[in-house]
Amino acid sequence: MKGNRIHQSGQILLIVVLVMVVSLTVGLSLVSRSLINLKNSSEESNSQKAFQAAEAGVEIGLQKSLGDTISIGQKTLDNGAVIQKVSLQTLAGSSITLNNGNPVAQDTGLDVWLTQYPDYSGTPWSGKLYVYWGSKNGCQDAALEAIVISGASALDPNATINRYGVDPCGANSIDASQNRTGSNNLSPAQGGASINGEQFKFSTAISITNGLLIRLIPLYSNTPIGIVGYNNNNPPQLQNFPAQGRFITSTGVFPASPPNTQRQVSFFQGYPLLPSEFFYSVFQK
Repeated sequence: MKGNRIHQSGQILLIVVLVMVVSLTVGLSLVSRSLINLKNSSEESNSQKAFQAAEAGVEIGLQKSLGDTISIGQKTLDNGAVIQKVSLQTLAGSSITLNNGNPVAQDTGLDVWLTQYPDYSGTPWSGKLYVYWGSKNGCQDAALEAIVISGASALDPNATINRYGVDPCGANSIDASQNRTGSNNLSPAQGGASINGEQFKFSTAISITNGLLIRLIPLYSNTPIGIVGYNNNNPPQLQNFPAQGRFITSTGVFPASPPNTQRQVSFFQGYPLLPSEFFYSVFQK
């Protein structure tokens, strides 16, 4: 009997040890999960505060005029986050992806400035402007209308307006899904190319003399648009366009001292679309 009690005591000890091991394992697992959740929650909070600082930096950039420089040092917000850096970059050059690469709205379009915004200062633009658009095939994609305003200056009483229409679907093609229900007088589109890393399906070339502004309007659907400019030299060389807007890039961090969480926000600010009445008044001259 005594030997049985000793044997039973050994079994009880083994059970107690196993229970303790299981309890310790479960406890450590719960503690580990709690610590991970606490860390994730803290990182998410830090990231949100850094993001708020980056957004605040963009707001500062929006208050600046094009061409201004930003020198704010490190500005600390009430939540302890810091606006580390804000920069402005003008969108210009000879090859431009318009609207920051986003599709341009059907029947609304956007304006490409061929002189300086907003007072039409500078020399009017002369050369060959290539317009690229589209990401789908044929009739599934947009047609394009271009309205070019030309003149010696913004005050030129003889300023003119010329309209161009191009359709990759063809003049006699019909596609009910795109509201193409009959023939039109639009010209056929040419083949596309890659502009600033973005591939476009179609293109058209427009010769411009003393251009002040051009409005590009997608028809039938939204579509991304890019432009490339060449001068009239022989052979032609790439020619820059005036500024079309600006990029504002802001970096926020939290906490102020490393190691910290960093967030960056980039925002494109284009110029406002001119009222349609402006084109109507020029057309009536």
